[in-house]
Amino acid sequence: MKKTPFLVTGATGFVGRHLLQALTQDPEVQAIALVRDKKSWKAQNWTHGLKGVELIEGSVTETEKWKDDPRLQGLGGIYHLAAIIKHTRRDPEDMLRTNVEGLLRMVELGAERKCRVLFVSTSGTVGCFATPDRQADEKSPYQEATVGSWPYYASKIRAEREGRKLAESLGVELVILRPPVLLGPGDHRMRATSHIARLLRGKLPFIVNGGMHFVDIRDVTQAMIRAMRISRPKPVYHLCGTTYRIEAFFQKVAELGGVPPPKLQLPPLAAK
Repeated sequence: MKKTPFLVTGATGFVGRHLLQALTQDPEVQAIALVRDKKSWKAQNWTHGLKGVELIEGSVTETEKWKDDPRLQGLGGIYHLAAIIKHTRRDPEDMLRTNVEGLLRMVELGAERKCRVLFVSTSGTVGCFATPDRQADEKSPYQEATVGSWPYYASKIRAEREGRKLAESLGVELVILRPPVLLGPGDHRMRATSHIARLLRGKLPFIVNGGMHFVDIRDVTQAMIRAMRISRPKPVYHLCGTTYRIEAFFQKVAELGGVPPPKLQLPPLAAK
């Protein structure tokens, strides 16, 4: 039986690894990972043990160099996870180019191959508020007044807007997923847990007052697969799980770790 190929960008990341693991369990799916360098330690180590994953070398912004690979014939869908994540205002140009142009190139590829494009954005585009008790959903407006000055969130907002516009003009089915803070096994880069580690080492002097949403990476993985499979998906899914006040969360972590909690709390906007 011929397997249907599905392309995964950002395959060497935390989310990408979990998605590849899930896709390789489906006997009808051929997982194809787009990586910058097939010979790199990251590509080799991250895909080690994942039986049947094919690697294609290339960049999300230079699709003309790899999009005609014969392994992409009959492409069933594109999982676009690739992004540069930097929570700093320094040197934003490369992040903006990759995060925005990367999605536009995937939408164009989706139009060419007549397949669905699933884009993993962030709940921070609509779910960052100055008060901890507000909740966002699929209909919430972009929170540019709160996060627009941060290049990472600005790049995701711009990518969503321009991606939707291009997808509509090309007749491509674009599905946007917005997960919050991701927790689960395999977060070797400690994207979501670095502050927890700092707290346990006694090196987290302050926290930002507010609220946070958490979701298990394995739940997000299943949400991605379902959003790709269902016949009539919604254009946006806001994937929020458990909500905690930041103060209560770190107090609980400190209690479990046997360390004192952070003493200083800053209001959300002061941290900007």
